[in-house]
Amino acid sequence: MDPIVAMEGVTYSYPTRKTVEHPSLLQDFSIRITPQEIVAMVGPSACGKSTIARLIAGLLFPKAGKVLFNGQPVRQPSRERGLIAQGDWCLPWFTVRKNIHLGLAKPLQDGQLDHLLRVAGLAASLDKYPAELSFGARQRVCLVRALVAGADLLLLDEPLSSVDAVRKLSLEQSIRATLKAANVSALWITHDLDEALLVADRLIVVGKRPLGILYEEEVLRTSEQVQLTISTPEFQKRRLALHNRVAALWPSEGGMLDQ
Repeated sequence: MDPIVAMEGVTYSYPTRKTVEHPSLLQDFSIRITPQEIVAMVGPSACGKSTIARLIAGLLFPKAGKVLFNGQPVRQPSRERGLIAQGDWCLPWFTVRKNIHLGLAKPLQDGQLDHLLRVAGLAASLDKYPAELSFGARQRVCLVRALVAGADLLLLDEPLSSVDAVRKLSLEQSIRATLKAANVSALWITHDLDEALLVADRLIVVGKRPLGILYEEEVLRTSEQVQLTISTPEFQKRRLALHNRVAALWPSEGGMLDQ
């Protein structure tokens, strides 16, 4: 299957004020995401995960290599690639209904928006203002808005980093279900291994500098079992195996950012 996103041999570094570039954050970095696949990328803070999302979104451009979307070079931002960054991006003076309708690029099929709203748990909140919603609900408003804008790929940059552990579990399930209902692909960036295991079809562990892929695995699910549940023995077994494997990859000095 052809990928919806491909980064091929990408090199990137941030310039300094003195026009001297930092050592490369990315060097010959490659990754592929297939249609309707949710890929979770796990790594420590400030290692370069968000840079990857911004390169795919068309907000940054590589020094070398290619970033392709549906086989075409990424040259600018597009509605087809929605970026949901950390924080709260609802417009506070608009209701949920108006926030979502801001994203509408074209008429949806009958019932499509209603279905997304039900799956996201927002059907009863359309006439509320963002201040009346929890942080997690506001994140789901941003998610649905990006989907109705015509996104085929969503880039979620630590979308649950400000949510407490109890609420995070239900939001992980809700957001994954919404993505699957919309038949879109996603790159879900996080530093939480448990979160990655719960939401992903495939998870990738990154680290070191320049950033590289240390480990990846498919998160196998049956067609009936769209979601793993944290309380099941299966999840606990996978969780333990994943934590042990990743711990073995991290050097004792300096962690994943070891040179």
